[in-house]
Amino acid sequence: MPASLKIHGILELKQELANLPAHLKGQATAIVMDNAQAAANDIRAQYPLGPPGRKRKGKEITPGNLRKGVKVVVKEIGPVGVAAQVRSAAPHAPLFEFGTEARHYITKFGKWHDVGAVWGKRPG
Repeated sequence: MPASLKIHGILELKQELANLPAHLKGQATAIVMDNAQAAANDIRAQYPLGPPGRKRKGKEITPGNLRKGVKVVVKEIGPVGVAAQVRSAAPHAPLFEFGTEARHYITKFGKWHDVGAVWGKRPG
């Protein structure tokens, strides 16, 4: 769509320049939210579903809490800017995202016991 601007005086120019950020913010909001939703969908697709058939207190646990926890949060819609954040509300998301250090200990009998790392940070 071609843009055009007709100015008949300096007051009209000042008024059009003052309205320009509001027009651009409307377009930017749609772009930011579309990209945030696309990022959230990519993250959801990469999270594992979890093992089926797990139970807690006799009730079966539905897998997929990591995927369900991914949310898009609008951080700011100001006069000239828009910001959105993709975050995970699942309590165990940091373990998956950042992993843990390798864990090990020596038993009281002097035997090395290697527990290993959670998800991402395996030594090596």
